[in-house]
Amino acid sequence: MSETWNLQAVSWLSALTEDEREALNVASTIETHRAGETVFSPNPAPEHIRLLEEGLVRIYRLAKDGSETAFGYAGPGELFGELAIFENTKRESHAHAVRPCKVWKIPTDHLRQLLLSRSELAVLLTC
Repeated sequence: MSETWNLQAVSWLSALTEDEREALNVASTIETHRAGETVFSPNPAPEHIRLLEEGLVRIYRLAKDGSETAFGYAGPGELFGELAIFENTKRESHAHAVRPCKVWKIPTDHLRQLLLSRSELAVLLTC
């Protein structure tokens, strides 16, 4: 694993084998965002989910009139934008860095295959 992978305490990650962690590390990319930057915007075909390593991210949607509906915040160790794993639907939410962030960008197909091959991980992922 990369020296920067500081998420070993996240329950579903700690359940991965060394080979699975390495494959996830290779498939993923790291993004850094300054406070105030957009992490993601609505997307008709999202190909990645995010795992927050450091920082704080606000998740929200915009109404047609411009008003915002906040869904909450993602903190370190949390997945966000994860509906792309479970449904083939467009992403309608925005993610905005509240604090400087370090984010793992994980291909949805990679994580979906991992969950299909190790169904017990799906339980850990959702708890």
